[in-house]
Amino acid sequence: MKIREKLTIQFSTLVMLILITFSASIYIISRYNRFQAFRIRLTEKAINNARMLLEVKQINAHLLKDLRRNYFQSLPEEFFRVYDKNNQPFFKDDTVSYELSDELLNEARRKGELSYKVGTRQLQAIIYKKDYIVVTSARNIYGDAELKDLAFILVVGNVICLFIILLVGWFFSRQALKPISGMISSVENMGEENLGLRLDEGQKKDEISQLAITFNKLFDKIEDAFERQKRFVSNASHELRTPLTAITGEIEVALMKDREKTEYVQVLLSALEETKTLTKLSNDLLKLTQTGNMKGLLVKRISVAELIQAIDDENTKRNHAGILNFEMPVPLEAEKLFVRGNLDLLKISVINVIENGYKFSYNHPVSFIVRADDDFLYLEIRDEGIGMREDEVDFIFQPFYRSTNVITFEGSGIGLSLTQRIIKIHGGTIAVHSEPGKGTSVTLGLLLEK
Repeated sequence: MKIREKLTIQFSTLVMLILITFSASIYIISRYNRFQAFRIRLTEKAINNARMLLEVKQINAHLLKDLRRNYFQSLPEEFFRVYDKNNQPFFKDDTVSYELSDELLNEARRKGELSYKVGTRQLQAIIYKKDYIVVTSARNIYGDAELKDLAFILVVGNVICLFIILLVGWFFSRQALKPISGMISSVENMGEENLGLRLDEGQKKDEISQLAITFNKLFDKIEDAFERQKRFVSNASHELRTPLTAITGEIEVALMKDREKTEYVQVLLSALEETKTLTKLSNDLLKLTQTGNMKGLLVKRISVAELIQAIDDENTKRNHAGILNFEMPVPLEAEKLFVRGNLDLLKISVINVIENGYKFSYNHPVSFIVRADDDFLYLEIRDEGIGMREDEVDFIFQPFYRSTNVITFEGSGIGLSLTQRIIKIHGGTIAVHSEPGKGTSVTLGLLLEK
């Protein structure tokens, strides 16, 4: 069932329940008012007749009957009775046969007044001068007829209103969901070839406009992801093609004619270097795609001392000739400070920056500065290499991007992108400051665990 149909049914049901409740209230109140009005009328007739019978000496039972039947206005099927203290009939003027039990008369004595209705007949019994019970009864034909007419009008009116409510509900639900229908059409027209299409955000005030704004933000992210994927595939294809082309060319040249053993060794060594480059690039690409979030990673509480030691050991293993100068401007109790994360990934993120420092400073010493505040641990890697222009700093975290002054250096342009992803999934920060000819400083901030 569509939302429009659900809204129409729910709206119609709710309004009909309210309307039925209102109609039932009107009917119940009208029936009660008619009952009370007829009760008052019967009470007045009972008192007037009893007063003439018991207090006016000139009027006896025979005369009262004559007056009632010829001069007084009677109600439909009315009877009037007076009972003495022994519940014996003192006066009866009946137009119908109707039995009154002693239990009913005794209940009237006990309560002082008794009103009830059986079918269309209503009865009123009252105490008069302590000893007498005066009973008046009649059928409220006209009041009951009015009640039936009222019930008919209410039922027919509710049925008519139901159809009107269904039509109005259908119209308003259609109008209310019209923007969503437009959104559905717009989304259906979107595809890989026109990801730039966006939903109409309207006045940007109601919930549907907020939904459109949210979807547009999502589409912006999707479009950006597609663009990054295209750039990634294009750059990856280029980077992978270069070493493969070199390997293929060298092998083809070697096979063109018979050569000396030393020449074949030279070709194999060259192919080996290209293969190592290709392997490293493949590994970097794999790591880059795997570091999307912390899900599935081994996360633990790592002391700062353990992290620094792991970085130092990995640097020594990878860069035998590299000199890493540790600095701690303010002494820290590193074994008492902790971060939470994956040790291997954090180690890779820092080593990538350190290796860049060696490479772009021609293997000069690199400074590794450790400091902390109340919330963050800061690891600053500073070199005195070639540096880069300020306008290029914002692009260095894009995969395969390489600044204009590092074209002659080996590399794939993935290292800093990988570092940024690792730091980002750990909730950290990364900042870069660089000047051409003066070097580069990269500061990684990791959230300290309290």
